[in-house]
Amino acid sequence: MKLFWVLALLALGAVVLPITACQDVASPIENYGWLLYRYGEPGNMKDTLPGTEVTAYFDSKEKIVSGNAGCNTYRGSYETDHLTLTITGPLVMTKISCGAEKDRQEKEFINALQNAESFEVEQGELIIKSGQSQLYFKRAGSGFKTVNYWEE
Repeated sequence: MKLFWVLALLALGAVVLPITACQDVASPIENYGWLLYRYGEPGNMKDTLPGTEVTAYFDSKEKIVSGNAGCNTYRGSYETDHLTLTITGPLVMTKISCGAEKDRQEKEFINALQNAESFEVEQGELIIKSGQSQLYFKRAGSGFKTVNYWEE
């Protein structure tokens, strides 16, 4: 009788394991809100400007990154593979000017994000590496999601 149950469990495992192995697993950056707090090149890092919130949300189902660049909202497609991150098309943005300092910060952020190469996640923080630039984010919580201003 024990042999019957062992064989039954093995048969069940042979059916269930391939099904679960084919399911997509979200990357550790996906489905969380991220809040930028530092950016730039090592040795020349800058804190985000007071009064600005630079955010990112990576949607695992749609494979869309969206957020606020400090003044304008943005959106674009992305792919992850292990610890690589690629923005697969141009990021589209609203086009409001918010002054020279905020516009500069926004341009540097969007340029680094657009050219992302890899990422690391440690203790609730996300570091996106892009050439010589790095973007440092804190997790904003699972309830955070960017408002979508684009019609599909």
